[in-house]
Amino acid sequence: MEAYAKTHTGKVRTNNEDCYFISDEGLNLFIVADGMGGHNAGEVASQVAVDAVKKFIHNEISEAKTSDLIDEMLLGAIRYANAEVYELSKSKESMEGMGTTLTLLLIQNKMLYFGHVGDSRAYILKDETLEQVTQDHTLVGELVRAGTITEEQARVHPQKNIITNAVGTSLTVKIDVLHRIVENEIILLCSDGLTTHVTEDQIKGVLSSDKQLDTICSELVDMANGQGGNDNITVVAVKCNLSDEGVEC
Repeated sequence: MEAYAKTHTGKVRTNNEDCYFISDEGLNLFIVADGMGGHNAGEVASQVAVDAVKKFIHNEISEAKTSDLIDEMLLGAIRYANAEVYELSKSKESMEGMGTTLTLLLIQNKMLYFGHVGDSRAYILKDETLEQVTQDHTLVGELVRAGTITEEQARVHPQKNIITNAVGTSLTVKIDVLHRIVENEIILLCSDGLTTHVTEDQIKGVLSSDKQLDTICSELVDMANGQGGNDNITVVAVKCNLSDEGVEC
């Protein structure tokens, strides 16, 4: 498996509320979560959500034999995480209102499966083309999709950080799931600490560099810090190579 992750507090924040997970025990699962909330509640929310998703998928993956069942499993995993974070936020006053974004990738049966809530992102680089796979669950994201503002205007919009959907902030959560066939490509999961400061052209340039994934992740984090570093920054990069024998990643 070729995968690497890097997280950094950034140049302004004093603690890191991001959380990530990279595959273990033969499960090709990758997660980025960006927590929010007062005191240390954001880092609690992101860690609880990541742990809940891992636990749910570990327990259910053996029964998910088809693409539809895997999609349902991802929905169930994120709903379980939502309930865990929400119940914890109601049990302690210091954690009231906490929540987290959550973007995950599961590689199974030569397919990529994505689950997504919030404004962390998943990108795919294939044949020198960078595609944002996920949609931002933000006020500005909705304006872009409605054609009210452009992508460039969105980057500097004063309300660009207003999230309209997050894990753990209410009893229910809107979840995006999708799947597609694995090809020879690089997948990047990242928190908005990267995309706030680094343009998609810059991300594409780094991912296209043929460097090792650890170097790629370090360069992206350094670039975000060099261009502002106003937030925590987390990146997870996964390289997939499709062969007749299966997926090497």
